[in-house]
Amino acid sequence: MVLCLAVALFLQIAVNFANDYSDGIRGTDGDRGGDESRSGKPQRRTASGLVEPQSVLLAAGVAAAVACVCGLAVAAVSHQYWIVLVGVCCLLAGWFYTGGSHPYGYAGWGEWFVFLFFGLVATLGTQFVIVHTVMIGHPSGFPDPGHALGIDWAGLLAAACSGWYAVLVLMVNNLRDVAEDEMSGKRTLAVRLGASRARALLQFGTVGGAVATLALAVTLWTPWGALIWLPLVPASVSTMRAVHAGDFPRSLGAAGRQLLLFAVVMVISAGCAAIAAF
Repeated sequence: MVLCLAVALFLQIAVNFANDYSDGIRGTDGDRGGDESRSGKPQRRTASGLVEPQSVLLAAGVAAAVACVCGLAVAAVSHQYWIVLVGVCCLLAGWFYTGGSHPYGYAGWGEWFVFLFFGLVATLGTQFVIVHTVMIGHPSGFPDPGHALGIDWAGLLAAACSGWYAVLVLMVNNLRDVAEDEMSGKRTLAVRLGASRARALLQFGTVGGAVATLALAVTLWTPWGALIWLPLVPASVSTMRAVHAGDFPRSLGAAGRQLLLFAVVMVISAGCAAIAAF
């Protein structure tokens, strides 16, 4: 579990540095090199000139190398060597998000890949290397954690929610940058949809994520999961209000808190359900 967490953490760091490097050398971050208090956007390392581009790229490579070492350790400990191929796909997806001659993040595919890799791959991959079993098709749908462990429909829903909340964070980020991205030729989903429709989709997704989380929490720990879920409501409302007001610094933080609260709800609900079963 610790090794899987390290893989996810260092891959995220690597992707952030690689994204900073690629966007910086393309000139996409032309408005992200100045004072944050004036632009309202986080200052980027490459665009600001505070760090040499090659140093940013080196940092991405170091973080990716650490993730690879941890990933190889996961494969060796779990004896699931096919996971190495998954790791290679993760590295390629991280680089070609904004890197290469045809980055998919510039063609509106960023949200799809975030959902896939930050949701399904990260969550179900971690679950599988631990339990080594797929329980989908079990007669009860959700096997009793006291008698059977494996990837079930609850695991799939949790993975989908994880990916969806990560997508919401990216959507807030891209909605904030929609004007600059359109000018620079970065055709994100927000650019393709237009600001108003992207904002409506983000609002709908926030509500949908909260409802799906409630269903999952109650399924895992009936009925007490609903109580653990309640703090997610004000976080979701805060995100929607900030997005509606165009306050993207606040909405980005609120979207991040949604993702964090989702993780807390899942850990508490699943943990208490497991304790109750035993």
